Amino acid sequence: MLTNFLNKKSMAVGLKAKDKNELLIKMVDLAMNTENIIDKEQVLSEIMQRERIMSTGIGKGIALPHAKTKAIKCPVIAIATLDQPVNFDSLDNKPVEIVLLMLGEANKVTEHLKHISEISHLFSINNILEAMLSCRKVNELYDVIYSQLK
Repeated sequence: MLTNFLNKKSMAVGLKAKDKNELLIKMVDLAMNTENIIDKEQVLSEIMQRERIMSTGIGKGIALPHAKTKAIKCPVIAIATLDQPVNFDSLDNKPVEIVLLMLGEANKVTEHLKHISEISHLFSINNILEAMLSCRKVNELYDVIYSQLK
């Protein structure tokens, strides 16, 4: 379950970034706070490589950058709401306001897909985006997400 990987240390409210690249770097930096990343540069490279294939801006102001990697000890999630929307080359051409970075273990494809499915379910819940964007503190954001995933 995703709740096993939620960590307030890897969450931010009002994150500032001027563009997509800076945002991805900041999200990996945020994920580093979990202390479960073995090789930051490899993770960043894999996230950037994934974005070159196709944007993970899934629409409705949400980006879901993700990668399967050997550079982690266990799955890692970083979540942020943004201070200002950022162009992310999203499918609907709208900027993103919420980013959820998901790092899965390279050899656990099924588990990674289950986590992505849980994230998709989270973002399909009525009013979840508004609830997340109204949070002013990390504790509030954590509580909103945890209450919907448990």
